[in-house]
Amino acid sequence: MNPENKIPENILELIIKSEKGELSNDQKTALEAFQRGHPALKKELQDYAVIARQGRLLGIRKQIDKKKAWKKIAGEAHRERPKRFVIRQWMKYAAVFIPLLLALGFFYTKLMQQQEEIPVYSDIMDMVRQEKAMLILGTGEELILDGSTVGQFIEREGISIHKESKERISYASASVSARHSLVVPRGGEYQLVLPDGSLAYINSGSRLDFPTIFDEDTREVTLTGEAFFEVMHDPERPFIVNSPDLRVTVTGTAFNVYNYPDDVAETTLVNGRVMVSSDSHHHVSLKPGQQASIKAGGDRMDIRDVDTDLYTSWVHGLFRFKDMRLKDLAKRMERWYDVEIVFADDSAGEMRLTGAMEKEKAFESLVWLIEKSTNVTFQVSEDNHVIIALNK
Repeated sequence: MNPENKIPENILELIIKSEKGELSNDQKTALEAFQRGHPALKKELQDYAVIARQGRLLGIRKQIDKKKAWKKIAGEAHRERPKRFVIRQWMKYAAVFIPLLLALGFFYTKLMQQQEEIPVYSDIMDMVRQEKAMLILGTGEELILDGSTVGQFIEREGISIHKESKERISYASASVSARHSLVVPRGGEYQLVLPDGSLAYINSGSRLDFPTIFDEDTREVTLTGEAFFEVMHDPERPFIVNSPDLRVTVTGTAFNVYNYPDDVAETTLVNGRVMVSSDSHHHVSLKPGQQASIKAGGDRMDIRDVDTDLYTSWVHGLFRFKDMRLKDLAKRMERWYDVEIVFADDSAGEMRLTGAMEKEKAFESLVWLIEKSTNVTFQVSEDNHVIIALNK
C-alpha cells in the first residue's frame, strides 16, 4: 500500500505545520489523535516529520555556472547564450535522506508546496500540462478542444459530439461511420469516451484514430503514443488497439499502452486479461500486474510482473518513476512540457531516479526534485531548450 493511501493529506499538512511551529491547539489535538489511533504508522509519521524538519532548516541557495556545458554543445544547439538560474542547495544529508525522499515521493511534493520562493527565470519554468487537444474529423476539419465550449454539442454530418468538460469529449450519437482522430500535443492531455462507452485517457504527444461507429464484430482503434483504456465488456466484439509495435486485444479490461516512435513499447495490464501480439510474437496472454514490452529497435517481447501504478499513475494525477535512467525520464519531460532537452555530459543521462510528482506542478518543480536527488543541474534558455549537465 502506498504511503499516500495510508496517511490522509490533511495529516501530512499538519505534520509540516507542526515542524514549522504553526499548529493551532485544535490542529495539535487532531494530529495527536491520529497518531494515537494509528500506532502502525508511527515510523512513517516520524519519517515525514524528519523530512519536514530538514526542509525547513536547510533551505540554502547557491548559484550554478554552466559555461562549460554550453561551450561543449554550442556547435549542436546554435542558440543564444541562456540565462543562468539560481536553485536551492538542499541538505548535506542527501546521501542519507535521498532513499527516504524518493520512497515517499508523494510527500516530497507536498513539502515542495511549502518551500518559499522557488524562483522562475523563464516562461518555460512556469509550464504545466494542460487539458488541450485537436479533433480531426473525417472531412479533414480540425476542431480545437479547450475550455471555451464546455457543455456544448458539436454537430457534424450526422454525428453528435458532447464536450462534457474541459478535458473530455464523448460521442453522443452517430448515424454515419467516419474516421476521426484525437491529437494531443506535447504538454497536453485529454480524455475520450468512445462510441461504445469505453474511456481512453490520452497522454502528451499522442494520437488516437477511431471510427464513429464500431463494426459489428470488432472495436478497433489505432494509437501512436500513450493511452490508458477502460474498455466496456463485450465478449462478442473484441476491443483492439493497434500501435506501431504492438497489437492488444481485449473484451473488457483496464490497461495502459505506451508506444512512441524510437522508444520502448509497453502494454501494462491493471485488471482483466489481454492478448498482446507483434510482428514476431503472436497472442501472448497477460494477467493483471503483468507487462509486455519490446525495446526500441528490438523484436524480443519480455513479460514481467510490475507495479502497475508506476505506469498508470499519470491518469490519476501523479508522475511516478522507479530506477529510471535520466535520459529516459528526459524523453517524457519533453512530451509532458513541450521542451527540448540535451545532455552536456553523457554520463548524466545514465543516472537512475526513483520518485514521484503531482502532474499539475510546473516544470520547475520536477527540475527542483531531480536536482535535489542527483548531481546534475538544469539550465534553461528562452527558446524552450534545456541543458542537463553534471554539477562539477
